[in-house]
Amino acid sequence: MSQSTLPKVLLIGRPNVGKSTLFNRLCGKKIAIVDDMPGVTRDIKMHHAELDDIEFIAMDTAGWTSEDDLGVEPRLQSLMSNSTENAISEANAILFVVDGLGGITVEDIAFADKVRRMEKEVILVVNKSEAGDRRTKADKNDLYKLGLGDPLYISAMHGTGLYELYLKLEEILPKQQDEFVQAEDLDDTIKISIVGRPNVGKSTMFNYLLGRERSIVSDVSGTTRDAITDDIEITFNETPRRLVLIDTAGMRKKNKIGEDIEGRALGQSITAIRRSNVVVVVMDATAPFEKQDLTIARIAINEGKGLVFAVNKIDLLARDIRQQIAEKIEEISYNYLESIEKVPIIYLSALEGKYINLLLQNTVQTFDKWQTQVSTGQLNKWLKDVTTSCMPPLMKSRKVPINIKYITQKSTQPPTFLLFANTAKIPVGYIRYMKRSLARRFNMEGLPIRFLIKTSNNPYIK
Repeated sequence: MSQSTLPKVLLIGRPNVGKSTLFNRLCGKKIAIVDDMPGVTRDIKMHHAELDDIEFIAMDTAGWTSEDDLGVEPRLQSLMSNSTENAISEANAILFVVDGLGGITVEDIAFADKVRRMEKEVILVVNKSEAGDRRTKADKNDLYKLGLGDPLYISAMHGTGLYELYLKLEEILPKQQDEFVQAEDLDDTIKISIVGRPNVGKSTMFNYLLGRERSIVSDVSGTTRDAITDDIEITFNETPRRLVLIDTAGMRKKNKIGEDIEGRALGQSITAIRRSNVVVVVMDATAPFEKQDLTIARIAINEGKGLVFAVNKIDLLARDIRQQIAEKIEEISYNYLESIEKVPIIYLSALEGKYINLLLQNTVQTFDKWQTQVSTGQLNKWLKDVTTSCMPPLMKSRKVPINIKYITQKSTQPPTFLLFANTAKIPVGYIRYMKRSLARRFNMEGLPIRFLIKTSNNPYIK
């Protein structure tokens, strides 16, 4: 679904009620700066957000305050309030956030009066309600005086109450047509980020792939700081393919980042991962799969990217050692990257150019798998097989079996599937089992498969 067609959900309220924490929670990443000091957010922030199977644009606003509050220069404060009013006019729904710990204030009542006049769909969100409505200082009578309907109790920090928020948004947001992108319409340009710890041979590999010296190569770790981009064209299965290669700075542990410039380099590496389709994690064969390698792999998985491991410098190992290293890497990959099945592992020497073509081949294959589309009929045949082979466990609360009724593919890049079940609380272990089984059945190795679970009745199931 294109960003321009998505509905907009605006978060509004006085400063320090937790709007930015909720914004980050909905967007799935830390975008807005969160601080206990009121007035940290000044600009309107917009970002793609998801809640179960609902997609929308979340909009985080500056706290709506009077001009003499917070020591903010009056003209700036006025602009902040005006930008919020403009955002209200654009929004399809408004989350009016109040502080469950601090209670309702005169300011809340004044803001609520302004919002009601806008004649928008509004959900009254009582944040910081870790124990629901039992320990909140926001009196129910005061909440109803706001004239915004029934309050919804959540904790943005702990993620509680979001399912109830999902149900509310599902009712009021405009229904969108699913824009399931067909394979022939997808961009065939493959963006590949080459990432890893410092001095594992990323720039040597980058230069070999380009056929010229584009990145400076040095034994001194940290030589590369800027992300460098270039492109090549290869022929794969008799079809020309364009690859955009991104060479990145070595990603150190946080406590090893000294200079401010290295901190920016790390940020560029993470940005490169987000820009890419496939992430090639380069490791040193003499010291493979250290903790930082796993951290980098998890960043790629969390960003939904295809993943390939390149174990470089095998020319420095004796043949009998190589097999031991290979077994160790496969064991670590299986045990510590539980949500992903059989990441391709290529053993190579970038310096000598050995097995570089095999790396390219696996990278292209991973990209094509990343765009995999599976028919609903095939998926539900697999679902019957997988739940028959290993039945879902009982629900803890009611001691009745979990019933996964139906599955359909929602999107690609990465492959994302919508499960219809009688509970959203399917154990992590069983979800992991299903993802690995689905990856094996439909040739999706090396991909972060995503499941969204919906508990409402599926119209196609009687």
